[in-house]
Amino acid sequence: MRRRWLLVPLCAALTGCGVFGGDDAVDTTVPTSVVTPVSTTTSTVAPVVSTVSADVVFAALGSRDPAALADAVAMVTPGSPAAVLVAHQLTVATLRAEVPEVTTTTSTTTSTTSVSSTSSSSLVDTTVPVSTTTVSTAMVSIEPVRFSDPVFDDDGLLRSFSVEGASIDVSVLEAGPVTVVEDVQGRVASVYRTATGQLSMLIDVTAGTEALEVFGFAAVHRPRTIASGSSGLVETSGAWGDPSVAAGASTRLLLVFDDASLDGEVLVTVVTQSGVDLGLVLPLIAP
Repeated sequence: MRRRWLLVPLCAALTGCGVFGGDDAVDTTVPTSVVTPVSTTTSTVAPVVSTVSADVVFAALGSRDPAALADAVAMVTPGSPAAVLVAHQLTVATLRAEVPEVTTTTSTTTSTTSVSSTSSSSLVDTTVPVSTTTVSTAMVSIEPVRFSDPVFDDDGLLRSFSVEGASIDVSVLEAGPVTVVEDVQGRVASVYRTATGQLSMLIDVTAGTEALEVFGFAAVHRPRTIASGSSGLVETSGAWGDPSVAAGASTRLLLVFDDASLDGEVLVTVVTQSGVDLGLVLPLIAP
């Protein structure tokens, strides 16, 4: 026997009970809680930067000591002007140290002012000892250099500074474009122009299928702008590094120009094992 269920319209039943309507309707409005926002002040503390790192980097640059410069690499912001200069001077110091018959004298006067450790750009005026080096291929005479105005990144690493009052942001260049002649490649690896106008340039040369010789001592710098009536060419005053390159190998050389601009190109001659002369035109900056 089947049971029959009596279905009562739900709406009517609920209405009769006074839930949705009727005289006895119950007010079901739930009061809303009002939350007063709490003002929270977050204290922003400026990162503490290390002025010790600036002193160490400055001393390393002034001493031209390869070991000290290698230690300074970890104290500069990767890819920054400070990093480019430290890496450049490290290679320069290493190449010069490999030149025979080197005599070195070093000044000993050093003065340093106090530095505020809460500023990202602290005022520092430091004179560091700098070597005076005489080599068999050239005379390199360097006066004491004044480093100042260190600029740090958020991690306390040295990002930039000034040399003799001028920011290194406008005195260093990274690698230039690659030049290919026959199967020989060359490029400017980095350049630094000192406050006195001396240009130190690192170049890379890669041999092709033949071994070759790089005549770095005969290189010349040609500026972008040449005055009327002048050749504009500046001969190198010294060259360091191994000029002999095996087939498929590379070499890095240091070229120094006593007074040259931070632009233009350097002209370098290489001679292959079979006696072919090739002229490499290496721009300092991409055209």
